Amino acid sequence: MQEVTAVVARMKNAFGAGKTLPVAERLRWLESLERCIVRYDESISSALKADLAKPPFESYGHETGLVLEELRLIKRKLRRWARPSFTYTPLHLWVGTSRVYTEPYGVVLVIAPWNYPFLLTMSPLVGALAAGNCVIVKPSEFASESADVIGRIIREALPDDVATVVTGEADVSQALVSAPVDYVFFTGGFSTARSVMHAAADRLCPVTLELGGKSPCIVEPDANIDVAARRIVWGKFLNAGQTCVSPDYVYAHESIRNRLLQAMASSVSTLYGPDPHASPDFGRIVNDRHFDRLTALLHAGSIVSGGEQLRSERYIAPTILTDVSWQDPVMQEEIFGPILPVLSYGSLAEAKESIRSRPRPLALYAFTRNRRTAERIIRDIPFGGGCVNDTVMHIASFHLPFGGTGSSGLGGYHGKYSFEAFSHRKGVLFHPNFFDLPIRYSPYRNNLPILRRLLG
Repeated sequence: MQEVTAVVARMKNAFGAGKTLPVAERLRWLESLERCIVRYDESISSALKADLAKPPFESYGHETGLVLEELRLIKRKLRRWARPSFTYTPLHLWVGTSRVYTEPYGVVLVIAPWNYPFLLTMSPLVGALAAGNCVIVKPSEFASESADVIGRIIREALPDDVATVVTGEADVSQALVSAPVDYVFFTGGFSTARSVMHAAADRLCPVTLELGGKSPCIVEPDANIDVAARRIVWGKFLNAGQTCVSPDYVYAHESIRNRLLQAMASSVSTLYGPDPHASPDFGRIVNDRHFDRLTALLHAGSIVSGGEQLRSERYIAPTILTDVSWQDPVMQEEIFGPILPVLSYGSLAEAKESIRSRPRPLALYAFTRNRRTAERIIRDIPFGGGCVNDTVMHIASFHLPFGGTGSSGLGGYHGKYSFEAFSHRKGVLFHPNFFDLPIRYSPYRNNLPILRRLLG
């Protein structure tokens, strides 16, 4: 705790001295970070391979490359975003002008998860730096190789009173959220998020919580079954299913369920070969605890394809289940692994009501050729974000906000939304001295009718 206190104090001093306020300095640090990430590209890929058996394509395409894309977007737009903006001034404040200023919160704490350790550490770091904050980064101890590379990059690219890495286990995270930081950005599970929010609430510290949940995938009778199957299988088994926005279960119309199951089983074979264990493109479970949790979920329902497991390598084959019910353990919690249950429904109204009756998901995916059907699903079901006729890909656009709702999260980020998440917007009215409406002052006498006309 003493070490954490010293880190926070050092950053408070730097922020108080205005070190992070000049936009030119922020841009210089972002450029330094970009150069360092490019230089460490192979080390990042090797670390992700060691932690999660990620293939190089996924390491760059779903982590390093996305960080660089967002960083470059923010660099291009930052001066414009950081400028004060004019806004409308109402008639009763006439001859005044109104502006909105952005200012950083101060010292931001970023607590990152293990499943996309580079992306989900560096993306909020970039947004927080762009907004002018000092940043403490706590990578996950479950992805230790990635945490080591992240630490080297940040130490090399940035001053230690602007950004620093603190490593350790749960006790370190608890000490950090209890420290007098000014903002907490947490990505992880629901139970830990409650502890984070409780600690932050004691100090009325603002938070962003990026969580998860059981994200449904609705497949309507008019969907293109082959395309739907391929995109569902890709989105689910990416990173061995350890993706917070992966389809957690498929809700297929009863008239096309069997066709969809066959097409999904075929897509697994196409993507990963007849033996996914031998595929260089399929990852592994992060640790033994999660492996044991996932294998316990395989006892429900019937296995359509997959089901093989090898504990010594933390390997679970891409597995599709059917004949499961909402009472089965696999449907009681977010799966977060390569197991995909498929349920069926009779009418869209039934499916929507079933999803609405459960905690709000982080993502939702709808496969249909009917635009009106898609719009009804989007309108009628609360969820964080998603896709129509695709899965997962919405997170690859930094022009879209990303975040959950209800139990799947609080707040959002990406691109400009990251700059806004880590900034306080300060409204200021400029009023000249040469004009002063007399009706605002007492004695009020007969001023009320005039006021009603001005405010009406």
